[in-house]
Amino acid sequence: MQQLSEFPAATHVALLPAGLSHATALATLSGMLATHAGPETARLFAAVQETPEGWAFLAPMGRLARFDQLDAEGRARLRAEIGRLAQLLRQVAEVAARADPVAHGGLPALVAAALEVPSFEHVFAQAGRPVLAGWGLAPANQPQGAGLLRPLDDGRPAEHGRAMPWLALGLGAAGLALLGALAAVAIPMLERGERQCRIEEGDITAFLRLEQEREREQGLRAEIARLLGDVAQRQSQCPLREVRPPPPPPPPAEPPRREQPPPREAPPRPPPPPPQRPANAAPCSEETNSGGQGVTVTRHYLGPTRGRVMLKYDARMEPDSFEVLYRGRRLGSSDGFQSGNGAFSFDWNPPPNGTAEDYVVEVRVVGRPGSSSTVWRYSLDCPVR
Repeated sequence: MQQLSEFPAATHVALLPAGLSHATALATLSGMLATHAGPETARLFAAVQETPEGWAFLAPMGRLARFDQLDAEGRARLRAEIGRLAQLLRQVAEVAARADPVAHGGLPALVAAALEVPSFEHVFAQAGRPVLAGWGLAPANQPQGAGLLRPLDDGRPAEHGRAMPWLALGLGAAGLALLGALAAVAIPMLERGERQCRIEEGDITAFLRLEQEREREQGLRAEIARLLGDVAQRQSQCPLREVRPPPPPPPPAEPPRREQPPPREAPPRPPPPPPQRPANAAPCSEETNSGGQGVTVTRHYLGPTRGRVMLKYDARMEPDSFEVLYRGRRLGSSDGFQSGNGAFSFDWNPPPNGTAEDYVVEVRVVGRPGSSSTVWRYSLDCPVR
């Protein structure tokens, strides 16, 4: 097995129902997926190993690609498959809870908690299938969960029952009726045997009348040919005067052509509106975040505009560490633990035509280790060209 991500219990909290471990939850969720979506989907949730510091998430050996390493088409396919499996798990849990509230009443809450991940940095693709690390966990400063996977489920309720296959029954009945009709026709034919070939007396009379009419037709054709020959001979002796047809009338005069005005150029289409800021991401240049000891991770929405971004911080007396991450990649930092006021900047080059999540960064602040009195604050500016 290979390790995907590790989460310390000091900076993350478990969202699973009380008294339920990750190992028990994994067995239940994998069984639901294998039964209702196929065994190839049973590894949606990565294996979990509890450590003295927190949780480690593992996957079988093999090539892995993180979500931000995929192209736009690959990310779209991965989101669509996660949404399909999330919808299926939710619907199966709802149906089971309605059927037996005592035994399965907690399944909807388990599925909702398991479909929480701290960020898309912990979403992977292995052999074309999605793998979730950090499932069932949330940052300590967001104990209700980030809700990143929730919009991928369209929320449709589960269907009640299945329709009776009337088409299959109808085709079966039609087949039986056809076999019965063939038997009704074939059995009398087999019983009669071969019929004797016999010409009725009325048929002979009709045949003789047909021959008489044919001879009469031949005589009429000969008479018509003789008359046509006489007409041709008389025309040669007395040629007819040629009659010339009258000249055709002159064509009507064409109306004067009006000059057509040049075609109007279509007005340019307005650019598409930018994506909306996610609800769980703070805006830039509008508020200052502050905190104290431990590790604090905050999501900020910078938008699709390129430019230079500056983070200004005030670490007070005790030193603290500040850094900005984009999909796990560091964009800028305070170069370790610093005291007092300071600032650093970085270039913001977001991908064009991206989704709202493509324009979100994470600010990670680490308070002075071992200190319970350290305090800090910072502000993240919007991009400036």
